[in-house]
Amino acid sequence: MLRLAGLALTCGFLFAPLIWADALIRPQAMFANSIAEIFVEESNVRVELEIGMGDIVAFRNLLPDAIYERMDYPQLTGMV
Repeated sequence: MLRLAGLALTCGFLFAPLIWADALIRPQAMFANSIAEIFVEESNVRVELEIGMGDIVAFRNLLPDAIYERMDYPQLTGMV
């Protein structure tokens, strides 16, 4: 068993310059409740939001009042 491990390490060191690894990407967006995607184009900038229910109060000024009230949240009058 030890001999096999030594052989594997030796081969790894000998062939390492010839081996390319793929990028290992671990996006944290899959764990987020709210996500913003920003698209910059020649004529405009577009922002798409996915707002989680736990963060809805923080983004309430972005929602139309009728939708916000339909979700049983208080009316937004007087808010800045």
